[in-house]
Amino acid sequence: MRYGFSDITIYQSDKDIENSDFSNRNALISTLYIDFLEGYKPKGVTRISVQIDTEDEVRTKFGSILHVAVKFNKEGYLNGTQEERNLIILDTIHRAAMLGAEKIEWDKNVLEQAYNRVLSGGFIYRKETSKKTAQNKQYQASLLVEKNGNSTIISAIFYGMDGQQLKTVKLIETFHDSISFSQLLKNNKWFNDHEFGIHLAKGQIQIKASYDKQNPETVFSPVDIPIEELEGYLRRITYRTFANHFEYVEWANK
Repeated sequence: MRYGFSDITIYQSDKDIENSDFSNRNALISTLYIDFLEGYKPKGVTRISVQIDTEDEVRTKFGSILHVAVKFNKEGYLNGTQEERNLIILDTIHRAAMLGAEKIEWDKNVLEQAYNRVLSGGFIYRKETSKKTAQNKQYQASLLVEKNGNSTIISAIFYGMDGQQLKTVKLIETFHDSISFSQLLKNNKWFNDHEFGIHLAKGQIQIKASYDKQNPETVFSPVDIPIEELEGYLRRITYRTFANHFEYVEWANK
């Protein structure tokens, strides 16, 4: 098989379930589960497509995509806390994977270990980039991306050249998928010997932190994008909660 195992997606169409929240949780927990497989590649499959139904069953395998049906605890999900909703989605993902294990003889122990690690980690996804060294070769820094099911927090971590962690500074808390994270993980650098961070909007927004300061700094440097548009872009991607739909509409129309 040419590609590795990359995705377990639950497809649901129940109007009682808020689909954006459900999709974000599914994406987060699927990513965690697959990361904790530690590179294990289920035989013959690159992804699992999960349909909600009245019973658990393997339906078909089309190419490298395994199609399964699973039962889903709708009432528990609708009435549950954030943690209970996460657990219901994890259980659904894990049951889908175990169906594949029984059908195609995958290693169930690896799947069980991934399930338990998602639980013990509290459903938090953490990914740290490779360290980059300042030009003066006195410090190193990296980005830390943390997804908790509601938002994504991006922080700068500073290290001494001996590898000792010196401090962590939160750069921005954003909505899931507001930023292309694959691109963001490339758009980080040392701006000088003291400041490290990210740059957005073709480099015209810089969000940076320093190992000798407590708080991050945002710098706008308009070139071909008006300052008002840069400020509006940053406002739209900065995470916040809304009391109701009307508050969201008012915020979106600003």
